[in-house]
Amino acid sequence: MNPEEKFAVALADVMSPDARIRNVAAITLMDSGNPEAVDALVAAIEIAAYREARGTLIYALSGFDCTSRFSQLFRWAIEGGFEASYEALSILREQRMSPDETARKECLSLLGKAQKQMELDNDLQDELLLLLG
Repeated sequence: MNPEEKFAVALADVMSPDARIRNVAAITLMDSGNPEAVDALVAAIEIAAYREARGTLIYALSGFDCTSRFSQLFRWAIEGGFEASYEALSILREQRMSPDETARKECLSLLGKAQKQMELDNDLQDELLLLLG
């Protein structure tokens, strides 16, 4: 299979209900370096049914410029299990992102809602507040 075919298969497979297939596809997309992979990865991450198994999908985004996705990554850090939170925070840190005022307000609102709705780990909360400046 040539690289273009491999990429096309991975674009489809990243939406698979099977987490193993999704994970292989996510890594294939990351390794491709093709920025067209970003939208497919984000679409898969946003599927509610995949919420418990999306750490690899978020990790795969680390191979791309995510600077325009501060609020999304912040939200995924709040919503996700340990792996998803870790990967989202890693991207925010490694790409040295900082929110503009609109994103900052949005993220403070998300953080406030999360604190009211569930127990938010204190370390995670502190890390997220630091990212907001």
